[in-house]
Order: sequence, then structure tokens, then C-alpha cells
Amino acid sequence: MAKKIILTPDKMNSLKGFEENLDLLGEEVTLQEGRGGVTADKGNDNYQLYNYLESEMQRLNALDLFFTVKIPNMQNHSPTQRLIDLQRVKIEQTTQNLVSLLKNPQSPFMRRLEYLWNTAIAKDAT
Repeated sequence: MAKKIILTPDKMNSLKGFEENLDLLGEEVTLQEGRGGVTADKGNDNYQLYNYLESEMQRLNALDLFFTVKIPNMQNHSPTQRLIDLQRVKIEQTTQNLVSLLKNPQSPFMRRLEYLWNTAIAKDAT
């Protein structure tokens, strides 16, 4: 029984001139040309390479933008100190609002403290 090998057109072209040597294998071999085109592995390799090159180009463009535009802009117009001052003012305002709410005798915090005092500490004192 003859062994049938199906090859792509590219592989068939690379075997030209070696057909006589296939008889030396000991078995009868018939070569059959398969459908043309790119094999699945070769297409996948091309896609992976293209995908890698696209992502590398995007990464390099982002680095270029970062080093040429953003860093000089940050060095010339740094918003750091202004942001720190703004946050300090907000913290001060929040602290004042919180203390004023907690000092109110009708606040939930003061009512809980009064309840704890009356139930736990005041009973132990009598």
C-alpha cells in the first residue's frame, strides 16, 4: 500500500529534485499537493508578530509623548504644592465640621455616650 503525503505548494516546491530519493525510503510514497495558502501555524506566527509590533509601537509612542511633552510640562508647571495646600484646607474644614457636629448635645454620638454612661458607668457608681 502506498503511503500518501499531502503537502502545501510551498513544501512541494522545496522538494523538487528529491522525488527520486523518496524511492530509497523502502516504502512507496506518493506526494499529493494540498490546498494552497498559508498554513495555520504560519498565519498564527504572522499574527503574533504583527500584534507584538503594534503593541510595541504604541508603547514607544506613549514613552515618546511622556518624555517630550508631559515631563517638561510637569517641571515647568508643577501643581504639587497647590494641590497639597488645597488638601490641607479641605482637611481643616472637614475637621471643624466634624467637631461641631459631635459637640452638639442632640448628635447621635452624644446620645450614645449618654446611654453608655447611664447604663454601664452610672449603675456601677451607685
